[in-house]
Amino acid sequence: MAGIDKVVKFRLGNGFFAVSVNDVKEVVKLQSITRIPNSPPHVEGIMDLRGEVCTIIDPKVILNVNSTEANEDKQRIIVLDVGKSVGIKVDEVISVDDVLPDQLEDATELGEYAKAIIKDKINDKVELVLWLDAHKLVDG
Repeated sequence: MAGIDKVVKFRLGNGFFAVSVNDVKEVVKLQSITRIPNSPPHVEGIMDLRGEVCTIIDPKVILNVNSTEANEDKQRIIVLDVGKSVGIKVDEVISVDDVLPDQLEDATELGEYAKAIIKDKINDKVELVLWLDAHKLVDG
């Protein structure tokens, strides 16, 4: 991870997470999601994204993040560019930021979805942001 990387930072519950900008196609407002019977617990359903069917997954279920009362006005779908049309439902998109090598900590002990830990300043406070591997997240 030499040089500068760009990430999209977002909130799930009370935690902060990020995915690489290279893995993001777009960010859209939360829309109507059609539930799919007998789908895995992490699959919220599907939505129509300008004529394309997009599967929506809930990373809170995959990552075992406690849910908090989400503000629907702030909720977003981060549509990923991972070879298939998949979006992740997040409580709030915080920002798109550069990540410098000196902000990164190893996260191998945190499981298969973790790429690194980013030490970052959010709302004038130092926060730890878990940088997720988007490909593993959607295949998980």
